[in-house]
Amino acid sequence: MMLQASVLPLLLVAGPPLAALALGPLGRRSEAVRDVFMVAVTALALLGAAALVPLVTAHGAIHAEWPLLPGGLVFKVDHFGALFALFSAFVWFCATLYSLGYLRAQPRRNRFHAASLVVLAANLGVVLAGNLVTLFVFFELLGLVAFLLVVHAGTAEAKRAAVQYFWMTLLGGFALLAGVMIIVTMGDGTLTPIHVEEGQSGLRSAAAVLLLIGFGVKAGMVPLHVWLPNAHPVAPSPASALLSGVMIKAGAYGIFRCLSTLFRPGVGTDFADPAWQFSSVLGLAVVWLGILTMAVGVVLALGQRNAKRMLAYHSISQVGFILVGIGAGAYLLEDGAMGTAGGLLHTVNHALFKALLFLGVGVVSLRTGQLDMYALGGLWRRMPVTFALMLVAAAGITGLPPFNGFVSKCLVHHALVAAQAAQGGIALRLAEGVYLLVCAGTVASFIKLIGLVFVAPARTRWGAEVREASPGMLVAMTLLACPVILLGLRPELLLKGMIAPGLAWWSMPHAAIDHYLAHYYLAPRDVLTAFATFGLGAAIFAIGTRMGVFHLRGPRWMSVARAYGAIARGSVRACVGTAFVYARFQHRLAWSLREIRRLLWQVAHQAGQARRRFVETVLAGVAATAEQAFLESAWLLLDEERVATTNAAASRLLEQARTDGAASPVRAVPPMESARAIAGLLAGALFEARLALLRRIGDAHGAAAQHTALDALYREFPATRAAIAAAAAELAPAHDAGEPPGPEVASILGPLLTRERLAVPAAWHPAPGAIEDGSADVPQLEFSLAAWLLDIGRLALSQLRQPLSARSSAETLDAQPGIVFARRKIQRYGRDISLNVATMFVLLVLLAGALWLGRSG
Repeated sequence: MMLQASVLPLLLVAGPPLAALALGPLGRRSEAVRDVFMVAVTALALLGAAALVPLVTAHGAIHAEWPLLPGGLVFKVDHFGALFALFSAFVWFCATLYSLGYLRAQPRRNRFHAASLVVLAANLGVVLAGNLVTLFVFFELLGLVAFLLVVHAGTAEAKRAAVQYFWMTLLGGFALLAGVMIIVTMGDGTLTPIHVEEGQSGLRSAAAVLLLIGFGVKAGMVPLHVWLPNAHPVAPSPASALLSGVMIKAGAYGIFRCLSTLFRPGVGTDFADPAWQFSSVLGLAVVWLGILTMAVGVVLALGQRNAKRMLAYHSISQVGFILVGIGAGAYLLEDGAMGTAGGLLHTVNHALFKALLFLGVGVVSLRTGQLDMYALGGLWRRMPVTFALMLVAAAGITGLPPFNGFVSKCLVHHALVAAQAAQGGIALRLAEGVYLLVCAGTVASFIKLIGLVFVAPARTRWGAEVREASPGMLVAMTLLACPVILLGLRPELLLKGMIAPGLAWWSMPHAAIDHYLAHYYLAPRDVLTAFATFGLGAAIFAIGTRMGVFHLRGPRWMSVARAYGAIARGSVRACVGTAFVYARFQHRLAWSLREIRRLLWQVAHQAGQARRRFVETVLAGVAATAEQAFLESAWLLLDEERVATTNAAASRLLEQARTDGAASPVRAVPPMESARAIAGLLAGALFEARLALLRRIGDAHGAAAQHTALDALYREFPATRAAIAAAAAELAPAHDAGEPPGPEVASILGPLLTRERLAVPAAWHPAPGAIEDGSADVPQLEFSLAAWLLDIGRLALSQLRQPLSARSSAETLDAQPGIVFARRKIQRYGRDISLNVATMFVLLVLLAGALWLGRSG
């Protein structure tokens, strides 16, 4: 069969969120109109899900793509996806119809209904997804938006449960993401068997573990179940019905897809091929996880007083039944159809009777305001219809014939027996014993629930407010009760109508399903086993009630939630300690780097001075006189003054910006760079002029006269520095705008040179004409090749004396507006991508951990 394109999956996923946008305006205008609109939307979703069935039956699978988002969202619907979508939409429709009466007196109804529609779309997106990326997106959306359903009541207990649910969902999402990334690296990320190349078995094992953790959190698999018994009691009963009946099935669906699709060989591979070994081993591991989950769930359920909390623990236990079924189906390979069918059928059955149980308990809570089973009693007279519907649901979950739970539990039991026969030994025989004991424990739990709440004598004198549910609520519960009975009487509707064709689509033998329906359905042995289990459950209830076993509590150190809390607190303390140590390390490192930078600057400065001495020695020879030695010392002092003058100009402009009240001194950066360039130009010219002046005085009058002249110049340094800073600040805006500073620089430099020349004692002035009007500090020479070469030599020497950062050409280039703008753009770009870099770092750490697990596996 070929894939058939259809827009229906897109409508099912996009319709409810779009409808949720209209709930606020409708609710403010008329609650009656909003309620009708809600029922209509969920009814249309149910009709759309039902319309998938004939399409899938006719074409085998349908697909659709939504290319608007990066990478696109891909949907592919086969028989299993259509089955999950159908029962999910049906339970949602019933819960929505029920919620109209249940929430009538509660606040935040618009938010609840809007969140319900978004979660419906996310749930449908999970079961209709065509690749792992699409599945992950909707799986995380399902977990995050369901937070609003858990926290709806707004009480402190609801907030605590919602926060716990959020963190468990988040951690499970990280594990799921890591597993998806590994699968995508090994294949194309579609929901098809992955091709494992040589050397990738470790990666496959790591991916399987991560995916089991990610899906197991949502499914409530032990030991990842801690959020579930806390979330159900605080959520409104319609939300509890959806959480337990539908949303945790998204996790079970993910585990089923791992076993039946991802980690199996390609379609057509012979079952004797060793490629099936990993799938079989993984199935056996899931069987044992299911046994552990069902046992822990039922034991903890028996000790509860709160009716909703007891039902929550039974949700955990019933997930164990589902895991045992699909795990046994994967373990048995070609003989596993009975286990797979039992697990899938029990998924549907549990959604039906558990949703009905939560809605029935919701009626009790709404009318009595009480969920303590030991404080209730005698309600069968006040709520006869609710009592009858609760009996139907209890019969379904305990597996009494001919209700739906009987069929799925028998299928799973037969698969477990077949697995024990295939493996041999005693391990799976013990697992079968645990399975039957858990079935009996389930019976004991619901005898306790029905007996204490409805049948036992009333412990309170009920008033007139304790009455039957509203008609709408009763209709919703009755709709759920009908398939509980129908699928018990006609299981072939799903087994042969949806599950067997789905197995055939994946080339899996399904003759065992026909064999069960022909030879085992309502067979005397299965019926006797069911009634024997019921009798054992009644005995457990009687003994536990008489001996007070149900009131026993284990030590607190055995609590998984307590262990998780200790791990979380330890992790937080470790993070805080690590952050403190890192901060200290960072502080010490920064101090060390500053010291190293200071030392390097000193070394560089000294190296520069040594280089200039070397250049001067090469060009002028070794100092043979005291005048020449003094001139070399003065050279260093004058060079430091040149640098100080340049920095003073920039500091003056920055201080001026602060004084003027600029919003940010950073905005003064371009003018400041221009001021530094102009000041550097002026300071460099002064440096050359001062050095030439001292050289001529030394030649004419000796070292003592040089010393006196330098003292006179030194007294002029502050005034000259201030004058240059003021002039640079004044000329900076024009220079920043691109105007050349040449004429202005010459007009400023002349008076400065004249003033410093006049400050030197007159007896040691250079000969008249050496400096005319302060406009030049070199003798006037006629043009000749020799003069030109001498000028070039002086220019080269001047450049060699100055550090690169002090050269006017470098400063001018660095101060150009284009350079500054580009630097700012780079800084902003680095800031904007910082979050992406951090996110990619987290993902790479998760991937590295997964790869390490793969190599160690």
